[in-house]
Amino acid sequence: MVDSVETILEQVHDNVFGVWFLLAVSLVFFMQAGFAMVETGFTRAKNAGNIIMKNLMDFCIGTVVFILILSLTHLTLPTNSRV
Repeated sequence: MVDSVETILEQVHDNVFGVWFLLAVSLVFFMQAGFAMVETGFTRAKNAGNIIMKNLMDFCIGTVVFILILSLTHLTLPTNSRV
């Protein structure tokens, strides 16, 4: 009985962590779009395309680095020490 309760609580914890993680990632994604709009508003119209491209590249490179760091840290941690 105790093992099944602990197993259920661990599964709930993993699912809640996954949902929270996806929510945080989506907020960062929309925050990037907000930064692009703010920065474009501060520049001249002829430079708007360059600013949007710079922000897109920032997002793309940041996404790749985030995935690499996440996968490296997730794969190197022992199973029982993951948060």
